[in-house]
Amino acid sequence: MSFYSSQDIKTSIIDPVYDRTNFKTLFKLDSNTTYLSNMRLLNVGVKVANTPTYNRLVGALGVIKRIRLMDGKTELCSLREANRWLAFNALRHTNSDNECIYQPLIHNAVGSFVDDTQKVATRITQRQIHHLEADTPKGYVDLRSVLPMLNAVQSLPSEMFPNLQLEIEYETDDAKRISSTATAATTVQPILVVDMVVTDKVQRTMLSNFKTASWQEVEHDEFLIGAATAGAAKSTSQRINGFNNKFLTNLLMIKTNASRAQYLNGNDVVADGEYGSLAQHSEKISFRVNGKNILPGAGLDRPNKQLAMLNDTYGKMTTYPASNLLSLGDTAVMNARVDDGSNRRGKEAFTGIFIGDRIFDLQIEHERTGLNNDANPTQTNDQLRVHLFGQVQKSIVVKGAACNVVYN
Repeated sequence: MSFYSSQDIKTSIIDPVYDRTNFKTLFKLDSNTTYLSNMRLLNVGVKVANTPTYNRLVGALGVIKRIRLMDGKTELCSLREANRWLAFNALRHTNSDNECIYQPLIHNAVGSFVDDTQKVATRITQRQIHHLEADTPKGYVDLRSVLPMLNAVQSLPSEMFPNLQLEIEYETDDAKRISSTATAATTVQPILVVDMVVTDKVQRTMLSNFKTASWQEVEHDEFLIGAATAGAAKSTSQRINGFNNKFLTNLLMIKTNASRAQYLNGNDVVADGEYGSLAQHSEKISFRVNGKNILPGAGLDRPNKQLAMLNDTYGKMTTYPASNLLSLGDTAVMNARVDDGSNRRGKEAFTGIFIGDRIFDLQIEHERTGLNNDANPTQTNDQLRVHLFGQVQKSIVVKGAACNVVYN
C-alpha cells in the first residue's frame, strides 16, 4: 500500500477498557476513526510461579478460547475454540517458516530438523514461562488468522462500523495453556496494535471503495464417540446440525480423548495435549451430505488416505514420522527416530475434507476397532470427543452507509 510511505497512516497501540485475568479482555476502538484490517494482538500469554513452557503445538496462543469482533451488539466475525483452530493452523506453514518465524513469535515447538543420528529433533528450545510479566515470553497473533472477515476487507470505515470492539475470552484449563499444571497460571494483559487512517481524503476514498465482501467463517461443532471394546468394532453414525442451511466448504475433524486426565502424566502435559488428533485402529470415516455419500467405497479407510485428503483440503503441512500412525516400531525405535516419539506417535491424525455444498443433512459415519495389546489402549478404546471446524460462506451486504452480515 503506497500510503504507508505518506502521512496518511498512523500506527497506534490500544489498551483494553476491561481486562480480568483468566476471564476476558475487551478493546473498544475510536468511533471517529477508520482502521485498516491488519490488526495485531501482542503480549499474549501467561505468567506462573514455576517455569513450564507453553503447549508445544499452539504456544502462547493457547490462552485464547474465543474471540469476537463486534460493532456494538452486532457480531461481525467470531471464532469459538480459537486455541484449537490455531493449534491446527500452526502446522500449516513450511518447516523453515515454523522454525524461523513462528517459534519465536508464538513460542511453540513446531518445526524440526534431522540431526546427526537421523533423528527428527527440535532445533530451538522453548522459552520458559516466569512469574514476572517482564520476564515471561509472550505471543503475537495477526487477527486475520482468526477473524477471516479481516482478510476480505481493506479497511473498517467508521461510518459503517462506529462502535467497533474486540472481545477475547480466555482458556482457563492450564492443561491447554502450559506444559505443567503444578501451579496455576495467570493471563497477562494483551495490547492491540492498529493502523489508523488520519487524513479525511483517504478516509472518504476507503468509504466509497467499501463494497460487498465475502469470506469463509470458521464455525465449531462437536460430538462424542462411545468407548470401544478390545477386539471389537465400534460404529458411530452422527448427524451434525451446526452447519445446517449454510454453504460448507472445508471441514476439519479433530479426535480427542473425552477425559482430560488421559493427557496428563501427573502434572505434566503429554506431547500435544488436547490439541492433537488421535489415530485409531482399523479406522473408517465417511461423510453423507444431503443423503449422498461423497466418498466412494469405505471412505477414508487407511491412515494415509486421511493424510492425502487432509493435504488436498488444507495444503502442505509440517509433520513428522508416525504423526498419523499408531506405531512405527516399538518405544525405543520411535524415540530414536523422533523427539519424544513414543508419546507423539499417532497424535496428529487430523481429518480434512472439502464438502462444497449447502448443508441440509450432514452425517458422519465412523468405525474403529478396540485394542487389548496396544502401548496406549486409552487412545484407541476410550470415549472420544470429536471437534469439527467448518468453513462457511458469509458476506457483508452494503446498504448506503450501513451494512449487514449474512450467510451466503
